[in-house]
Order: sequence, then structure tokens, then C-alpha cells
Amino acid sequence: LLDGSTLLWPAEPALIAQYGRPSNQHGESHWPVLRLVAGFDLYSGALETLAEGPYRTSEQDLAVTVITEAGAGFLWVGDRNFGVYQMVQGAHHSHAEVLLRLTGSRAKALAKQAGSTLRPGDDLLLRWAPSPETSRVPSLPAVPIAGRLIYWRWERPGFRPKDLYLFTTLTDHEQYPIAELVQLYARRWGVELDLRHVKATLD
Repeated sequence: LLDGSTLLWPAEPALIAQYGRPSNQHGESHWPVLRLVAGFDLYSGALETLAEGPYRTSEQDLAVTVITEAGAGFLWVGDRNFGVYQMVQGAHHSHAEVLLRLTGSRAKALAKQAGSTLRPGDDLLLRWAPSPETSRVPSLPAVPIAGRLIYWRWERPGFRPKDLYLFTTLTDHEQYPIAELVQLYARRWGVELDLRHVKATLD
């Protein structure tokens, strides 16, 4: 499970030199600001790996570091913030798998690239090829990556339907049916509690 956070640190010179101080229309912040991305074990909640850097570093770049440093054999689950090509690119390079939520616009563009339109219940096999505008990891090959684009509509009495767009590199439909992938993604919310626990424990 992937999640990101931003932390404020005491304004000591060494920390300012390391992380810098962000600025906005009111000027420079007094505090140095650290951005981090953590990878947690789905079942135990244990913190498996961590990448950190200055606030100007994107969470996606840090997540690629987490994925590539962890190596092969992992399945990474991430929300829409991580549902971008460079995550899939990093996992593919590391011989890992992903289950990522996409924005509706990104999912529809990906389906269109594959010559299809999306309807609830769809489970499309395709290859995610980066467009010229797509963010990617410059040091890794930007190749088309095989996966499944899933469109699941959650419908519960008394609630509005909720559209869920997922991309996964787990391409075997029989071994990894849609319902099980959706249930797996639904457990992603637990990472918020995992990260909160670590931050509270470490003060």
C-alpha cells in the first residue's frame, strides 16, 4: 500500500539546507517541509519502505523510489494520486505488480487509446503506452505495459453510485477476478490509519 504525507520540521539550519522552505504569495515559510511516501504491508500494517525528500519533490517520484528499491515480487496498491504511468513503469522495471485507481478522465483516455469506450463492468486487456505529455521516469524504458482496465460501479441502496476505475498488471482474469481486485482495493483505506499510527508513535 502506498501513501504520502507532508511533515513540518524545526527550523534548524541543517534541515533548511536539506529540505528547503516552501514559499507562497505571503513569502517563504519559517519551517522546512519534508515530503515522504511510505509503503506498508496490507496485512500487518508494518512500514516496509520509505522515501523522503524536499517538499518540491513529487509524491509520484518518491513512490517510484519506494517501488524500485523494494524490488521484485510485490503488489503495489495505490489511490488516484498514484494512478499514473510512471508508477506502472517503475513496477514493470522492478518485476513487481500494481493495482492502481485512475481518475475517470485518465481511464477514458486509456480506453480510447485502446480503441474502446468504457461501460460499467468492463475489464479490458490493453497496453498502457505513454503519450508525449505523459510523466515518466527518464532513466527507465518508456515501453507499452500490458494490463487490465477495470470499470466497476458501486451501487448501494440509499447512496449515489460510485464509479471506480482500476488499472492492474495482474492480467489473468481467472486467477484475479474483478470482484476480488475491487475488494483488495477497498482495503487501501487502511494505509491512512497505518501512516497516522507511525506519525503519532514517532511524534
